[in-house]
Amino acid sequence: MALTPTLLLDVRDRARGCAAGLLILAMSACATTANRATTPTAEAGVVGSYTGYFVFDSEQFRSTLQLRSSAPGRVAGAFRVSQPIEIEGVASGMVIDDLLRITVTWRSPDGCAGTIEGILSITEHGNAIDGPIAVSDCGAPVAGRMTFFRSDRIPETPAWVVRSDKAR
Repeated sequence: MALTPTLLLDVRDRARGCAAGLLILAMSACATTANRATTPTAEAGVVGSYTGYFVFDSEQFRSTLQLRSSAPGRVAGAFRVSQPIEIEGVASGMVIDDLLRITVTWRSPDGCAGTIEGILSITEHGNAIDGPIAVSDCGAPVAGRMTFFRSDRIPETPAWVVRSDKAR
């Protein structure tokens, strides 16, 4: 088959159209990648140190919770009760949106395996976590509540607050 001027122009037009299409596709892919914001992983908002308490059977247990990232969307760390008894445990959890599904395990002074499980709300950009829990320790699970506040972050002072150290 011989290339005639008409067939040659037809091939060039198709090649230009194909090249233009590929160029547009490549540019849009680059623009999409360049404009995509890098978002922190879900657990980043709750990684840190917290102080607070959990309550069950009408008794309040003063506690600390330290969380670190263990995998994307997951946290792990240490849990410690300081009053009215001392218990040290291991915390693990999964963060989904503004919820922390947490499990804390420990060995009680009586030798029983203890467990706290709950789904806590993450509020104030990770400065507070709170929610219902179930506590098991040498007996049937008991309902309770866990409340923790960030202890390793100083809250920002709102712009409307007049600071006493500011020159007037």
